[in-house]
Formats: sequence, structure tokens, C-alpha cells
Amino acid sequence: MFKKKLIIITMIFVLFLGLISCMGINKFKNTKEEVESYEMSEKILGTVVSGVAYGKNSKEALEKAFKRANYIENIMSVNIKDSELNKVNEEAFNKDVKLSNELYYVIDKALYYANLTNGALDPTIGHVIDEWGIGTDHAKIPEKDVINKYKSLENYKNVKLNLNTKEIKFLNENVKLDLGAIGKGYIGDEMRIVLKEEGIQSALLNLGGNVVTLGTKINNEKWSIGIRNPKEENEISASLKASNEVVVTSGNYERYFIKDGIRYHHIIDPKTVYPAKNGVVSSTIITKDGIDADALSTATYILGSEKAKKLIESLDGVEAFFIKDNMEVIVTKGLNNKGFRVR
Repeated sequence: MFKKKLIIITMIFVLFLGLISCMGINKFKNTKEEVESYEMSEKILGTVVSGVAYGKNSKEALEKAFKRANYIENIMSVNIKDSELNKVNEEAFNKDVKLSNELYYVIDKALYYANLTNGALDPTIGHVIDEWGIGTDHAKIPEKDVINKYKSLENYKNVKLNLNTKEIKFLNENVKLDLGAIGKGYIGDEMRIVLKEEGIQSALLNLGGNVVTLGTKINNEKWSIGIRNPKEENEISASLKASNEVVVTSGNYERYFIKDGIRYHHIIDPKTVYPAKNGVVSSTIITKDGIDADALSTATYILGSEKAKKLIESLDGVEAFFIKDNMEVIVTKGLNNKGFRVR
């Protein structure tokens, strides 16, 4: 494998770096006709969400998609004091709490992946995430008694969901839900649904590394997706082609702090309640829906490349590649059908 300087050759690379701002309506010609496009970005769920849509209704459609994203953020952000999720965390150990359809769906999905991955993805470790504080101005290594209290609890087994009443109950006082490993994926899916409902057939979204494609580019080519080199900020390690798919990457370079020369990143292994250290530094998932890709990118990072590859190859319609700490690339068997190239 060799390294190559990042060259911004398509809109996806601009989106990948989060550089799009609200630019207004643009017009340009494809092979047959003039096509309008609209670009915008906002900070949602603690990350920059950028998007570009093509078509006569592009401005109105993209604005509606972002409105939907903000609505969902107000439901499931732990950083918004009066969010529905914070209400659940405050009350669900003492009583059954009624959930909105959106929050029920995301929690149910998170628990599904918790069970599928034997707890590699665990949405109940909110207290642990708070203790580490990675990505905040008070990041620190938790005390040993805190580590011992929370490691290997498997509290995802202590969340009771009632499908008929859409209610939730915690069976353990140590449960705190944090949907950061799956929420962006759901928001991206919902934004794409809005765009489709508004008649948009070509669009691209980037939610802090979650790349959502709708249709193809206006010249009918698939979108080219560049994946960052986890050890070099301005380089890419690989690229692939996608259409109506979501590409999500989890890496140890996203949020971290350094203490005594050691990097502590934000992807916490629920079994050790320390940042995951199983030989993977970047995990990329390619599938139809962002909520699945988001959950699996976190879980496979934590599992390590061998278990991760086995898991992904057992699932229909999902492909992946993993970069190990020695920069070795591990790919699933169907990835070459997506124009995958190591740079």
C-alpha cells in the first residue's frame, strides 16, 4: 500500500472534510440540461452535517431534511437538557416511561446490535462516557473504582422495552443510555427519506464521517467515496463507489486526548470501559441504511478485525474494510464489487 495526497476531485471529498457551507442555489449543465443544486451545513449532534441536493426543488428539500435532523437531535441528544432521552435517563429506573416512535425505534435497534455483537456495541454505558469526557474540555482517565464499577456490566440486558405500549424501564440504576454510536446513522436515514419524498433523486450527505448517498451523480456515475488515512490527516487510504448506500467509518483519530504520551480515543470497549484496543484503527461499513452502518462501524472497531470480518460476512447486504494498527487492510469478500481501491 502506498500513500497519496488527498486530491479533492469530486464533491464527496469536500463533504468528507466537512468544508461545505450554505452556498445558495447553483446552476450547471450536465450532458443534456441545466441542473440546479443547493448546498448547506449545520452543527447537529456535536458534528458538522453537510449536504448537497440536485434538482428544481433542491433548496426546499434540503432545508426540510435539515429541519428533520434538528427535530431528531432534540429527541435523542444527551447534550440537550430537556431532550426526551435525558428524561428517559432520569426516570426509567423508577417507572415505565412512554417513548416517541423515533426514540423507541433507535433504542430497539441499539439493543438489537448489542445482542448481536455480544455487547461490543452497548448503548447503556452513558455513565462511562461521561466519566471519560472525551471530546469535552474535561477529558480524563476515570478513577480505578469507577472502572471497576462499570466494566463488564452488560447493562444492555437490563433495559426492558414494551413493543405494545412503546414504554421503557431500566432494571439497574447504573443504566444510562447514550445513542452517540447510532444516532447519526438514524438522522442520515431520515434526511434521505425527506429528500426522496420531496422528489430529489441525486444528493449527498455527510454527518461527521457518515456519508449518505441518494441515487447517483447527475452524470449517472456512482459517488466516489474517499476514506481517510487514520494516521495522516490529509491523506486517504482507500476509495470506493456507492449509490443509494451509506458509508460509515469509525476511527481513533476522531476524538481523543493524550496523557503521558498515550492516546485515549472515544470508542470505549464496554468490557474494559477503556478505549478499545484490539488492533483496529479504522473500521468502515458499507450498507443500505445508516443506522445499521453506524452501529456496526463502532462494534467492529471494538471487536477487532478477525471477529469483525466474520460478523460482517454473516450479514446480508453489508460489506466492510478494516485498517489495523500496522496499516494492514482487511476486506470482506464482496467489497471489490464496489470499485474498492487501496491508495
